[in-house]
Amino acid sequence: MRSLTIMLYCLLLQFTLLAGVGMADEPSPASRWSQLLTRLLDARQKSYSGEVTFEGQVGSEFEDYPPFLARHEGKRTYDLRTASFFYEHTRECRVNVVAPGDHSLPDPDQVAPLRPVRYLCCRNPEYLCDWSQEVPNSSSGVNVRPPDYAPHDQACKSFPIDPLAVGLTKYGDWRKGKDAVAVHETWRSLEVTDFKEEDGKAVVSLAKEGVEYTVVVDLDRMVPLSAESTTLDGIFHYRGEAEWESIDDVWVPVTFSWNHDVESEPYTGREWGEYTFTWSRLNDDFPPELFTYASFGELPFGTNDVHDMRGPEPKYIGHLQPDGSLVDMHTPPEKLPTAQPLEVRPERRWIWLVWGNLAAIVVLVVAYARRRHA
Repeated sequence: MRSLTIMLYCLLLQFTLLAGVGMADEPSPASRWSQLLTRLLDARQKSYSGEVTFEGQVGSEFEDYPPFLARHEGKRTYDLRTASFFYEHTRECRVNVVAPGDHSLPDPDQVAPLRPVRYLCCRNPEYLCDWSQEVPNSSSGVNVRPPDYAPHDQACKSFPIDPLAVGLTKYGDWRKGKDAVAVHETWRSLEVTDFKEEDGKAVVSLAKEGVEYTVVVDLDRMVPLSAESTTLDGIFHYRGEAEWESIDDVWVPVTFSWNHDVESEPYTGREWGEYTFTWSRLNDDFPPELFTYASFGELPFGTNDVHDMRGPEPKYIGHLQPDGSLVDMHTPPEKLPTAQPLEVRPERRWIWLVWGNLAAIVVLVVAYARRRHA
């Protein structure tokens, strides 16, 4: 009887240990999400270098407010191996103010642009450099900053966008320059409330500070398809989607669209945007000079002064020329030689002597005549 009891106890202990091992082998939703984010970022970084152009439109339609429409076009050339890129874009913002109560969207080909913005930026291991211009004959100049520089102004609209970050990023974060690495780290900080896999897709539910999120990932291609967020009060609802294309077995985004609905007095309406990406080069080598301010080309005179902002005080280092060289335009020219007295030519000395004597004789005659009549 004692032997049977011991045997039953051993069997029970074995089953308990096996169950514990089985439970330990089952990863938690948070662990599965963290691993999936790592795999997603690895998949994005397979396109370690490239050149991509983009065209986009961004608009808003709110009750009792004129609609807004902006064109956004540009190009990004990058090399993740050296954390380098060259970026340029043009943005045109338009507002329809034809008549009160007219909420029709303006025609981009008929309405003069308001606040056109041209922006250039490059980064390499030594610095980040940018230049922007919103009105003719005026600009920020060329600013050389630390390579990890990011704008402090949360309303910044002129900072390089990263096409590799779409699918997960919200547009508001994307336009401020959040790259793929920063976006994936942001999602890693959220609380995971559910993780499901179905039909080759992962559907992940997350939450943070009164907002619920849902992310859908294609597990076969390892690309994010959509990201959605809703505030618990129901005021804000955002949804972004991306489409992907395989180039040499590397998946890259080709479209990105988003919609942000707002239902709250007096701001009821929506913001929206849609972008297309065209990849001309992928996993290619680019000359290092491309990622320097020498690639900015010709800038309007007066807006091409270069300041090094990496020290405690801005330091002027020259004017950027079209060939990428710097010319110092602020140093005053050398002093002119001291002026010398005019030299009278020898052949004219006698002429001046005769005229001088005649003038003296005239003065004496006039003086003598006055004394005679006095």
